[in-house]
Amino acid sequence: MGKARALPKVVIKWTFGKFVVSVFLVSIGVCNLVESVDVVQAADQSTGIVGVIDIQRVIDRSQLGQEAKQKVEAIAKKEQVKLQQLKEEYARTQAEVEKQEGVLSGKALEEKVLSLRKREREIARTITDRRDELIRQNRAEVAQVVRQVDKVAKTFGKQNGYVVVLEADPAVILHYSKRLDITEKIIQALDADSL
Repeated sequence: MGKARALPKVVIKWTFGKFVVSVFLVSIGVCNLVESVDVVQAADQSTGIVGVIDIQRVIDRSQLGQEAKQKVEAIAKKEQVKLQQLKEEYARTQAEVEKQEGVLSGKALEEKVLSLRKREREIARTITDRRDELIRQNRAEVAQVVRQVDKVAKTFGKQNGYVVVLEADPAVILHYSKRLDITEKIIQALDADSL
């Protein structure tokens, strides 16, 4: 009879143990991210090195990021010149219509005004389309830089014994010690890699 009672106790303990593990895993999933950073820092102290990269700083300061920025700025300047030409053309057409206002018949003037409004909508649509295209090109350039940063960070991490390399995203990492920041090292490695 004693053995029969011992078996249920073990099962209860095992089930309770599973419950505690489940509660612990659930609590990890919903706990504050600061605790996750503490776990990472503990891993840094006990088993390996943890690094944090500020991606925006890499984009702003690296040669590859600067080249991408210059490429997008050059495209933006070209687009600005084209848009300025469209605006000047519209202003000339508008001035012509205003000059002819007293000479034209009501119907002819109405047609010119409608044509002018149509052209104004076309220019507005062109501006929107070109702005959207510039945003897409900017995103593509940034994505290309980020892919390179990812590649360099993985290689750098493996070569230098880093267990974890994280992005310093304030939405994810609320706080980290600046001694974990390897951004400048990644910039140097990225610049050396892009030569």
